[in-house]
Amino acid sequence: MILFPLQEAELLDRYSVLMVKDEHGLDVRGDILAFALVVGDKLSDAMESDEFRDLIAINRTIFSLVEKARKDECLASDVASANDSRYLAKAAIQKRWFKTKLGETKTGINRNE
Repeated sequence: MILFPLQEAELLDRYSVLMVKDEHGLDVRGDILAFALVVGDKLSDAMESDEFRDLIAINRTIFSLVEKARKDECLASDVASANDSRYLAKAAIQKRWFKTKLGETKTGINRNE
């Protein structure tokens, strides 16, 4: 395993993706439990926030759009737009709860959020 540092909002994003996958019946329970063991209560306040709920909703939308894209039922720009919203949601979490800017960079959207 390669260990790589991630910002808190990126960890929360990964967790929210696991939650969405679990909702769709994918076998991620072990990953969810491992996340809880490693992170514990360190991120619990942020995980109970409106910003985190927004991130989950955006990841649900992305999951749905990707499934539609597999069948050519939506445009790539729809997926890209949702992914941009995901970036902005992560940036909002990082700023509010951890008082730093998100280190991830994106092209084509306003990165000053």
